[in-house]
This record gives sequence, structure tokens and C-alpha cells, in this order.
Amino acid sequence: MFILHMMDVVIRLRGEEFCVHEVVAVIGKGRLADLVYKELSELSELSELSGSYQLIRRKGIKSGIPRAAKICLVLNEEYRPSDHLEAEKVLRQAGIPWLSGTVVNNEGIVGPLVRPGNPGCSHCADMRRLMAERNRDISVDLQMSLMNDEVIKQDRAASRWGLIQMSCLICAEVRRVFQGAPTHTEGRMYFVDLNSLNSSLHSFLPDPLCEICGGIPIDTSEAARISLNPSPKIGSDTYRCRSMEGLAETLLKDYWDDRTGLLNTKTTDPLSPFCDVLVSLPSVLGNELTAGRSHSYKHSEFTAVLEGLERYCGMTPRGKRAGIYDSYQNLADKALNPVTVGLYSAEQYALPDFPFEPFDACAPMKWVWGYSFMQDRPILVPEQLAYYSTGFGGSFVAEGSNGCALGGSLEEAIFYGMLEVVERDSFLLTWYAQLPVPRLDPYSAHDSELLLMIQRLEAVAGYELFLFNTTMENGIPSIWHWPKTRI
Repeated sequence: MFILHMMDVVIRLRGEEFCVHEVVAVIGKGRLADLVYKELSELSELSELSGSYQLIRRKGIKSGIPRAAKICLVLNEEYRPSDHLEAEKVLRQAGIPWLSGTVVNNEGIVGPLVRPGNPGCSHCADMRRLMAERNRDISVDLQMSLMNDEVIKQDRAASRWGLIQMSCLICAEVRRVFQGAPTHTEGRMYFVDLNSLNSSLHSFLPDPLCEICGGIPIDTSEAARISLNPSPKIGSDTYRCRSMEGLAETLLKDYWDDRTGLLNTKTTDPLSPFCDVLVSLPSVLGNELTAGRSHSYKHSEFTAVLEGLERYCGMTPRGKRAGIYDSYQNLADKALNPVTVGLYSAEQYALPDFPFEPFDACAPMKWVWGYSFMQDRPILVPEQLAYYSTGFGGSFVAEGSNGCALGGSLEEAIFYGMLEVVERDSFLLTWYAQLPVPRLDPYSAHDSELLLMIQRLEAVAGYELFLFNTTMENGIPSIWHWPKTRI
């Protein structure tokens, strides 16, 4: 049971009583909490905030929190996610903003400042930070320590000056809250090296699947309906409705951060024939590299980030929750027949340690709503066919990123998704049917940029390039390129 203490402050001014709901609660024990409490005490006495708030100290959330608190500071020199989880539950219910301060592996972490009702809680921040850890071994070790001991203890050799640095950052945030100024730690975290005192501020995105602040809606057939609208191209030489340059600032600011980003790390390959930039997409199974290759490193960087976002969106549903778990037999009148997508042979399913199971029309599975343009209606699709990281155990096929595309509008994304399906379909039909496809002469195009690219590929990588026309009955141009190493 948690107790909310009423700590309203009553003052008298010219014979009238005023109730001041300006309370700061310092919750925690240890040197960091002591330093912050001392600093705030001096701030209250000496600064322009004099008389504007009362300072309350508690050892833990279970000791009770002041109901009238304007902000709670949850501070601990040992990293205990359970403390943050308790704070989220209690303070969210009480509607009180709170700021965390903790130490992980001799590094101080200040933030985020959590405002109940807003997405982006401490759980989101912890998840992004652990996932984006540059050293995968360190990330695994931290998670194993939390799993076994539920705590990461502080290195006692940590500098007192480092904790003082943390306390200054925390008190500065409290000052901003009381002054109504923009804070630095809403959706962000400070990282403080407790020895060198180097500090950096890092932003993170809320996790839509967060059990605390997520709240994504249940999938419905109505939400799956698609009504196409005009999406004008930005130029005659492109099918895009938005330019990559127009998204440049947003791409790096919102999605890339080396410590807390949806995407982290960024490297270039100087040996590539073209400007090659690799960006890492952290996931539970390990980091996945996404690449951008163009004539400039800046453009390649944007492309790599966009490819990372495309993969992130296609891995698992994050905008809706599957609401149907049933068998195809019971849903046949409104569902895609999984058999029509192609299955493995009976001999393959019978192989030892084959990771997939034969499709069973009577077996229940998760379904998501899609839209069939051919039938002009919403249709149920097996979740494992719509996303390519959900089929662990009980899957009947392996799903890839076929048909996944990002766009500046719904119409653009659909268009490029169709082009990708056409491209891969052309390649696979050519490969498996061993079709005789005509070779193309790139020099006949009289395109100077194309010719320079081919010459650079030959000079830098030592490849001889062969191009084949694999266009199928749909008439949409498709080209298969085959680079052969020169001996």
C-alpha cells in the first residue's frame, strides 16, 4: 500500500491565508540524494525562488509521497528498475511529474523528466538506452545482472565530484520547472562520466509497445480501409512526393543517437566504389546494419536512416495490437488463405530440425487487418506474413521484407511496395525458371552519369557489370545486374 501525504503549505499575507501547492520531494538515500537535498535547501533560502516551495525528504516511494508535490526527484546510486517502476505506478496515478537520477557502471544518468499522461516514461528510456548500447557484450552483461540480482550496484570508487555534477543538473531542472521554462530532460537523458565529468544530453523516442505509457489501439477492419488520394510528385524525374533533403533535419534529430537512438552508430566504408554509410538498427536479436549508397556521404546517411526506419516498421506491429487469435477454418470468409502465399514441400517440413511447421487450417494464430484492392475490402492476414520478426515457434513459412516500403505519403509507400514486389518476383521467376533474358548494353543509354558509375565500379572494385532485362508480363521495367569479378 502506498500513502499519499497531504503537505499543503499555508502562509499569511495581509491577513489572508493562501495555500501554496509548491512542494519538492526528494526520494532516495545515499550521497546523490543528500547532495540534491542540500543544494535545493540553499536554493530555497538564497535564490529568486525563495519561499516558493517546501522541501520534503523521503527514503523511498513506499515511505509515502506528498500529494501536493510539484515535482518528485527519485534518486539512487544503485540502478534498480523496480524503483522506477514503482515510481511510475504511484506518481502516474497521483499525476505528479518526476525526475530520476541514478548511476550505472560509474556513469551518472539524469532523466527523463516524466509527466504523467505523456508518452515517454522511464521504462522507455531504459529500454532505448540498453538496446542502443554500442558494446553488445556490455548490454548483455547489464541485462543479465538485472535478471539475476535486480540491481546494478554503484562502483564505490565513483568520484564525489561526479555526483556533484549530477546534483547541479538535477537542481537546474527543478529551477526550470518552477520558472515555467523549457526543461532539458523531457524526452532526454543526461549521461555524466563520474570521473571525467564529461556530460552529454541524449534524446529518446517513446516505445509504442511500452507497458506503462504505450497504449496502442486494437487493430480493426475499419482502420484498415484505404481511400487513395492524389499525391503529386515533386518533379518530373522522381516518383517521390517529398524530398529526402526536406527530411534531413528530422531524420537525424529524431531517429539517430549513438546512446539512446532508435538507430545508433554510423560508419563509412572508404573502400566502397561509392559513398557507403552504414547505420545500426538495435534489436533484441542483435544489431542489424542498414546501408545507404550514393554519390555523397550526406545523401547516403539519409538513405541508411530511411532504410533502418523501413525495417523497424516491418519487423513487428507498433501502431496497433492484433485483436484476433483464431483458426483460418473459422475465419475463411474474411481472411487470406495462407496456402495461396506458397508453402514448403512435405519433404522439407519432415526434415530434422526444420524450423517451420506444416500449415494447419484448424490451428489458431494471430491475424491483422489488411486491405485487398482486388476484393475492395479489408481482409485478415496472418501476422507472421505481415511482419518478419513475429514468427518464432509455430510458423509455417519464413517471412522477409518483401513488399515493405517507406513513403512520404500512404500512396507513395504503396507504390514503392508494389515496385519491390515486382522486382523480386521478376528475379525469382528468372532464377527458378531459368528464363533466357536479353542482355542490355548500358552504353546504348548515352547517360554520362551511368557510364561514370560503371567505370568507377570496374576501376575501384574490379567488377565487370552485366545487365539483363527481366521485365515480366506486367510491363514494369525490371533489371537484373550481375557483377563479375575480373581475373
